[in-house]
Amino acid sequence: MEERLICICNGVTDKEIIETIVQEGIDSFEELQEITGVATGCGRCKLRALDVFNSYLAEKV
Repeated sequence: MEERLICICNGVTDKEIIETIVQEGIDSFEELQEITGVATGCGRCKLRALDVFNSYLAEKV
């Protein structure tokens, strides 16, 4: 699967989101935002970032 840029403002990719969830043991989107900065700029990527976040957590269960 090709890496996709999710947050243009902060240069966050889908791979980085998943790696951060795994490495940091993140279970809230707000915590992901604090660490990566995803969806904290213009906010246009929030739905895509949430989709990656929720999809990964759903697969993990």
